[in-house]
Amino acid sequence: MTFDKLPAAERPPALNALMAYPHLLDAVAESMYAQTQLVVTRARRLTGQRAVLIEIDAILQTQQHGLVMIEGPAGSGITTLLAYIATTRPVAYWFANHDAEMGAATLAAQLITLYRLSVPLVPPAIQSDATVFEHLLEKVSEQTTPDTPCVIVIDAPTDHIQPHRVLPMVLPRVLPPNIVIIYSCLSGERPPISPVLRITLPKPGSAALRDQSQVLLRMGCSTDTLISLVRVAQGNFRYLHLAYALVRAGLTTPSDLRPGLDFLYTIWWRSLDATGQRLARLLAVAGEPLPLTFCTAQLGTDPRPLLRQWATLGIVAVDEQTVAYDHWSVSDYFARQQPNELAQLHAEIAALGYGDFMTHGAVPQLPGIPSAVLLAETDSVQTAYLTQQFARHAALSTRRTRAELLPMVATRPWVRARERRSATTLPAASDVAWELREAVSSTDQPVARLVRAAVLTGTLVSLARTMKPDAAVAALHAAIETLGREPALKQVRTLVDQLPDSHIKAQVLRQLGEACYELKMRTAAMRLLAQALDIEEIRLPKAWDEQRDMVHTELARAALSLEAVDIALEIGTRIGHNERRGVLETQVVRWLLERGNVDRARAVASAIEHESLCAWALSEVAVSTARQVDPEAADAVLALIKSETARAWAEIELACYLARTNEVAARARIDKLENQNQRDRGLAQLVQVLADTAKDGDALDAAAQINDVATRVSALLDLRLRLEGLVAMLALEQATSVIDRLERDVQVPLVAMLAASYASLGKQDEAHNVAEQLVAGEERDRAFSRVAVAMGQNGDFSGSLEIVRNLNDTDERDWTLHELVRIHAEHENWRSARELALEIDSDQQRARTLADLVIAQARNDNVLAALKLAQSIRVRDEYVRALTMIAPILVAAGHTQTALKLVQEPEDDNPEHQFTPVQQSRYMAVVAAALANRGDLNQARELLPIMRHPLDHARACLTIAEAAILHDDTQMYNALGMALSVALYGRDEVMRMLPQAAPVIAAIGGAALLNEVSAIVEELDNW
Repeated sequence: MTFDKLPAAERPPALNALMAYPHLLDAVAESMYAQTQLVVTRARRLTGQRAVLIEIDAILQTQQHGLVMIEGPAGSGITTLLAYIATTRPVAYWFANHDAEMGAATLAAQLITLYRLSVPLVPPAIQSDATVFEHLLEKVSEQTTPDTPCVIVIDAPTDHIQPHRVLPMVLPRVLPPNIVIIYSCLSGERPPISPVLRITLPKPGSAALRDQSQVLLRMGCSTDTLISLVRVAQGNFRYLHLAYALVRAGLTTPSDLRPGLDFLYTIWWRSLDATGQRLARLLAVAGEPLPLTFCTAQLGTDPRPLLRQWATLGIVAVDEQTVAYDHWSVSDYFARQQPNELAQLHAEIAALGYGDFMTHGAVPQLPGIPSAVLLAETDSVQTAYLTQQFARHAALSTRRTRAELLPMVATRPWVRARERRSATTLPAASDVAWELREAVSSTDQPVARLVRAAVLTGTLVSLARTMKPDAAVAALHAAIETLGREPALKQVRTLVDQLPDSHIKAQVLRQLGEACYELKMRTAAMRLLAQALDIEEIRLPKAWDEQRDMVHTELARAALSLEAVDIALEIGTRIGHNERRGVLETQVVRWLLERGNVDRARAVASAIEHESLCAWALSEVAVSTARQVDPEAADAVLALIKSETARAWAEIELACYLARTNEVAARARIDKLENQNQRDRGLAQLVQVLADTAKDGDALDAAAQINDVATRVSALLDLRLRLEGLVAMLALEQATSVIDRLERDVQVPLVAMLAASYASLGKQDEAHNVAEQLVAGEERDRAFSRVAVAMGQNGDFSGSLEIVRNLNDTDERDWTLHELVRIHAEHENWRSARELALEIDSDQQRARTLADLVIAQARNDNVLAALKLAQSIRVRDEYVRALTMIAPILVAAGHTQTALKLVQEPEDDNPEHQFTPVQQSRYMAVVAAALANRGDLNQARELLPIMRHPLDHARACLTIAEAAILHDDTQMYNALGMALSVALYGRDEVMRMLPQAAPVIAAIGGAALLNEVSAIVEELDNW
C-alpha cells in the first residue's frame, strides 16, 4: 500500500501527519488509502456550493464544541464538501463507506499524529468500545483550546438497503471540551450525539441558485438548458451533472426531465442492451470495486469500451484494474427497483465463491452445489474478491442460498482459512456477522444457529483486537521522550491490556520486556517477560473460561427450573472450574432435597469432585435425611463427611431439629462436638430454637453455658430481641454483667448493641449508662446513634432527635438521620422524613437519603409526589438513581409520557438533573422494560434506538423477549436475536447476555435446547 502516487499538494493534512509515523500508518494503511482516494477524488470535483462552504467555514471559526450535523438527500454534495474540508484543513476524517471496517482505528491514528499525543499507539479496543474512543478524545482535548478546537469529519454510511459493512460503526456517546464533529448523514437519520447545530441541504435561496448556475456554465451548458436543469434538479448537484451528461449524450432532452435521481437512472438503464444491463447489475451488487477480469469472465466480453462511455456520463469510476459506481445512489436505485434480480445475482456470485474455495480445498463440499461451480477456476484477483465478499453476497442472496451457503462462514475450516489469509480475525468476524444478521432477521431459523453465530462473532471481534510488537516498542520509546520511563510504560501497558490474553499479547509483552531491559528498567522487564511466559501457551484467556462456565451454570439452572435434573447435570459437566461445577451440583442437591428426593440428592452430593463442597452438600443431605426419614439414618450420611467443619454444622442443625421434641438428645449432640468453639456455636443456635419454641427459661440457661464471652453476649442480645418480659430483662442483665470482660475491639460493637437493646425496652437511663462506658468520641457517638435509632423505632422521635443533635461525629449523625428518615418513611410520615433528610450535613449522604425516600414514597403508591420530592436532590448520580428506580412505577401507573419527558424534554435546567448519555441509555432501557412487562411491546421497541449503550439495548430486548413468551413467538425470537446482536461489540458483551437469555431459550425449546446451546458454546471454545 503506497501513498506516493498522490500529489503532495493534494494530500490531506491528516495523511501528511500520519506519514511521519510509519508504524501507525502501517496498522491502518488499507483503510487510510481507500478513504484518502475518495477524499482526493471528490475534493477535485468541488464546483459550486460556495454558499454552503462559506457557512461551514464560519462554523469552524466559531464552534468550540459539539456535533454539527449536515443532512440531505442522495446527491446533495455533502460527501464532496467534507472531502474538500479534509484536504484543505488539518482535520481528522472518517468516510465510513470506504473505511474497510477499520474506520475508528484509522481515525484514532490520525488524531494521535495530528495532536502529537504522548503515546503514538492505536488503542486495540477502539473499533468496538465507545468508552475507549471517548478516552482518546479526552487526551486530544487536553492538547486543544477553545480557539483551536479539534475538528473531526465523519461521513456516515449510506448504503442501508444493500449494506457494505455489517460490523457496527462505534462512535463516542459524549464529547469532551474543544472537540467538534462535523457529521453528515441522509435526511431524517439519527446522529450518535444530539447536534448543537443542524444544516440541511440543499440550501434554498439566490446564493445556492447562483452556485448551481455557475456549475452548469462551466460545463458549457446553454442558458435555456441551464434554466430547465436548475428548476428540475431542486438543488441536487449530482442531478445537475448527470442530467446534463445524459442530455449531451442524446439520451434525453431538457423538457423531458423530471425531478429525482431515480428518473435519470431509469433513462440510463433503458438505454442499455442485455450485456450492459448485466454489467450494471454486477456493479450494483459489488461489495467493493470489481476486478475488470471478473467483469470480463461474467460478461464473456471486454467491458472497458462500455465502461468508458459510462465514465463519461459520471456513472462509474474506472482505474487500471477495477471499476465501481461513482456514487452509492446507483446501487441503491437497483436495490429498490430490482431486488429479486439482485438477490439472484448475489446468489450466483456466492456460489462461484464457494466453488473457488472448494477448488483450493479450503472448505468441505456442501450438498446441492452444481459440479460446474465446484470446478470453477479463477485468477488471484478474482479469488481475493470472491473470498472477501463471499459472506456479503451469500447474506444478500436468495433464501435458498442464504440457507445453504451462508452457515458455512460459521464453520471452523472457513474461519481458520480466513484467519490464515489475513493474519487477523477481523475478516472472519465480519463474515460471521453476516451470518448473525441472517439468523436474527429470519425468525424461522433454529435458535442454535443464532447462538452459534452470536458467540462466534463476539469471540472473533474480541480476538481482532491486535497490535504489532514493534509498534508497541516504538510507542514506548516515543512516550519516554515526553513522559519519562515509568509513566510511559504505564500508559503503553494500559493499551496493551486491551488485548485478550493470547499469543499476540505474549509477543507484545516479550518485546516490551526486552526493550525495558535495554533501557535499564530491569524490574519492569522481568515482570513483562514473566507475564508473557504465563500467557504464551494458554488457548483462551482465563476470563473467557469464567464467562463460559457462567453460561453453562445459568443454562443448567434454567434446565433445573424445568425439572430436567439429568440435563442440568449434563450441562454441569461442561463447567471447567471444579469449584464452580461443585456449586451448581450443590444447587441440584438442594433442589432434590426440597422435593424429598433424598436418595438422588445423596448420590449427586457424593459425586461432587470438589472436596469441601462435597462435604457441605452431604451435610445438607444428612440434615434433610433426619427431617424427612429419621435421625438415625442421618448418622450414616454424617459418617461420609470428611470435613470437620461441615460435619459440625450438620450436627448443630440436627441438634436444633431435635430440640423441638427432645432437648436432652439435642444437648447430647452438641456436647459431642469436637471442640469448644463448635459447642459454643451450637449452643448459640440452640438458644434461638428454644426461644422460638417458647422455652424461654431453657434458652436463657443454654446461653449462660456458652463459654466464649463474645458469643454468649451476642446470644443474650439476640435472645432479648426474640423475647419480651422478665427473661428478656434477665438476658440483658447477664449480658451487661460480662461485657466488660471482652477485649476492646470486640466490646465496642456489642456495647452499642446492648445500649440499643435497653433503649428498645424504653429504659433510657440504662441505655445511657451502658453507652457512657465507651470512650468519648467516635465510639460513644456510635453507641448513642444506635440508641437514637432504637428510640425512633419505638416512636420516641423527640428523644431520638435530642440525642442526634448532641452527636459530635458528623458521619454518625448523618447515618442516624438517614435511619430515622427510613423509620418515618415506613410510617408514611413523608413530610417529617423530608425535613430530617435535609438536616444531613454531607451532600452525598443527604442526596442518597433523599433518593431512598423518593423510591420509598413511589413504592407506596405516591409516585407523583415522589417525583416532586426528587427535585430537591442535588447530586446527579443519586438524582438519576432515584428517577431510574421510580420509572417502572411511573409507567405502571399510566404516566409513561411523564417518565419519558424527564429525559427527552426536561423542564428542569439544573445541571445536576441532566442525564449523561450513558445514564439516559440505562434509564430508557428501564422504561422499555417496564413497558414490556406491562404488555406494551410495540412502544417498548420504539425506545430501542435511543439506547446508545449496547448492553442497555440488549437487556431491553431480552425483557421484550421474555414479555412476548406467552403472546408472540415471532416477536420473542426477533427480540432475542437483537439482544444477542450485542456480539458485534465483542465476546464479553454476548457472554453477559447469554446467561440472562436462558429463560427465553428455555421457553423456546425447553431443556433440550438449553443443552444444545451449552454444547455449542463448549464446542466453539474448543476449536
